[in-house]
Amino acid sequence: MQRTFLVCTLSFLILFSFGRVWFYLTDGFSSSGLAAPVEGLSVVELTHEAKDALSMRYKYQGKGCQSYVFASSDGAYVLKFFKRKHLEPPPLANILPASLKNRLYGKREQKRELLYGGYELGFMRAKESSALVYIHLSPSGLDIQTLIEDKLGREERLDLQAYAFVLQKRGVPFNEWVKGQDNLAIRQAKFKIENLLQERVDRGLCDLDPAVEQNIAMIGDTPFFTDLGQFVLGDEDLQNRFSLLRERFEILENH
Repeated sequence: MQRTFLVCTLSFLILFSFGRVWFYLTDGFSSSGLAAPVEGLSVVELTHEAKDALSMRYKYQGKGCQSYVFASSDGAYVLKFFKRKHLEPPPLANILPASLKNRLYGKREQKRELLYGGYELGFMRAKESSALVYIHLSPSGLDIQTLIEDKLGREERLDLQAYAFVLQKRGVPFNEWVKGQDNLAIRQAKFKIENLLQERVDRGLCDLDPAVEQNIAMIGDTPFFTDLGQFVLGDEDLQNRFSLLRERFEILENH
């Protein structure tokens, strides 16, 4: 009995360790773990630029809290796929008591509505200031297969109609961009960022994400919003103004 327990324990530890190592090597990415589009959101036109960009090869760049990011072979675009585990309940949720299952489903649905809705708002109201080229959040019959390369160098051709994703121009995160700039360039960039924030407010949008600096990148000397996953319509003018003041303070104080 004791030997059986020891074997089971060692087997569990080996499997657990292997799982952690595999997760580290892959960042947890697999195409089966990508979120799907949902009904009810905008279906946008596939422009020539978007079609050409999606025809390129994409290489894994990294992950965020809610997405995996791939960069195009020419370095000009990024593809962001959303993590299914954050937006959909796990299969085992079906065995939970009804009250717990409904609560879990409700929370995941709220997360997805906020994430997808934020990018939809950004595309419709702030497309230029967010460098968005294309969004695929609702089923559209998109007929494009894109070749991607994961963190381990494995290649896979994805049928894009099966996944929710956004296509965005690629930039340099602002907190990295400033390291190679002189004071004059940084001051000019701050001025442009203030205008960017003000423009967003003028369009009736508010960003619930407090990490404003992490959500701004630069293409050349032009700033843009990179993460729109918490963009919402401002319910009140005061809410928008408070958000703007907070974000201005963070940018100006840190640099």
